[in-house]
Amino acid sequence: MTTDARKARRRPLKAVLVLGIFAVLLLAAVAVFLIPQWDNIGIEGRECTVTGAQAASSGGGRSPTLPIVRIETSDCGALAWQEGVTFDNNAEVAETFTPGVYVIRMGWFSRVVMPLLPDGLPTVKSYEKEG
Repeated sequence: MTTDARKARRRPLKAVLVLGIFAVLLLAAVAVFLIPQWDNIGIEGRECTVTGAQAASSGGGRSPTLPIVRIETSDCGALAWQEGVTFDNNAEVAETFTPGVYVIRMGWFSRVVMPLLPDGLPTVKSYEKEG
């Protein structure tokens, strides 16, 4: 087989490889864009025993840092509350989480995907203290 014939056979392979990489990158970009939407579907509540809460921030490294309240629970793991939280008030908001049983509502992405990620912190959509 001549050198020209080999080159001609490699061209379609290169094109398929480049298109495949482009498709994967495009799919990843769309997936990242849709994460907030995935957390707005399948919202379910579950009872969690809150043991404490503290002012914290999410992100870091290359990610933007956002103020949160990190909620510690004995049976649902660590959770994040962001609604209405600012760097000026996150300590005060954290103090409102007294120990006890809460009904915590989270979307599909927070319930299913975030626990699988390293340092994944599920986001609470709403909560209500029992009793």
